[in-house]
Amino acid sequence: MERKGTYMGEIMRRQSDIVVDALWMNSVSTRPVQVKVINQGLPPTYEAPDDFEDVLWAHFEEHNKFNVTKDEQDCYLTFRPGELAQHPEIKPGSYVCVPNVDNEPEWWLIVYIDNDNELRKTQILKCNWVLKWVANGNIYQTLGCQRVANSYNSGSWDADRLTFVDNIMSVWLPTNKDTQTIGYNQRMLISDEGRYPPIAWQVSKIEDTIPVGITKFRFTQENFDPVHDNYELMLANYYDTPVEPSNPLDWKPSPISATITYSGTKPTIKIGGNFKVFTAAFATEDETVKSWSVSDENGTITEDMEDYIIAYDGNKLKLKVVQKYDLVGKVLIIQVVGTNGSTGELKMEVVG
Repeated sequence: MERKGTYMGEIMRRQSDIVVDALWMNSVSTRPVQVKVINQGLPPTYEAPDDFEDVLWAHFEEHNKFNVTKDEQDCYLTFRPGELAQHPEIKPGSYVCVPNVDNEPEWWLIVYIDNDNELRKTQILKCNWVLKWVANGNIYQTLGCQRVANSYNSGSWDADRLTFVDNIMSVWLPTNKDTQTIGYNQRMLISDEGRYPPIAWQVSKIEDTIPVGITKFRFTQENFDPVHDNYELMLANYYDTPVEPSNPLDWKPSPISATITYSGTKPTIKIGGNFKVFTAAFATEDETVKSWSVSDENGTITEDMEDYIIAYDGNKLKLKVVQKYDLVGKVLIIQVVGTNGSTGELKMEVVG
């Protein structure tokens, strides 16, 4: 009897979970999703797996209907009983890729997980903008959610002068190494393509513990500065940093790089584990893999090295790490070059 529960409420809940799990795939709201924890950069390009081994099956439902006077709608994901405990990557600040009704992948941001007695709901917001900024001499970009600001700053004092805010905006981002470089008065260009001058914004408020894992930025609207801002790259304060600027008159769009996706839900590879499969994706269908390379802090890793096992299969690279505990903590760099010159890179940490 103790296996079924120590009290009647627990017994009923476990029996309910068994019934729900058995009927999970029968719901029209069931969708295959992938959860990614991104510490730097953008989420990888989604590629639907052939066998669905690396996806979680979740129920997707609307929380409320869209209204033009409010924010874009938020939605719920409900995972199968027990999966929240088995997958620590499902947390506020993680990205989740959810295919829509037309089977087109869309990235969402997990912002909250409730405390329901039975099936806990994961609240998600659709990612609708890539923010780019310059800090510490480096260019950063991340995928986030623009929100309608529902409260207003009273202004900012400068000696005996009060400057009032004309327009504000809120953006929700995951808390990670990249977004922690954004400080007060950080300027960004957030504007529709083709608008000149573009609309400039400046950070005026930061909240990074409500909830933990999400950082909320409040922006005030600023004037575009043609002397220091780069319109072609849509980067504010570009010419104020050690970053070597390119000549805007000679600027051309950089070629689309290749993307590398991987099996599993985390950017880690376990010593003594199974092969981890890396797949290259290119912008055009006629492009294929020209070469793969794997390296660490000591240089290139070759097939005949005793610490790693490498196999090639068309556009895929298979990598396995032997059971040597001194390899734990190493960061492997996976690189691919396409036949049309596209390149892609991915970092993978070795864990025990």
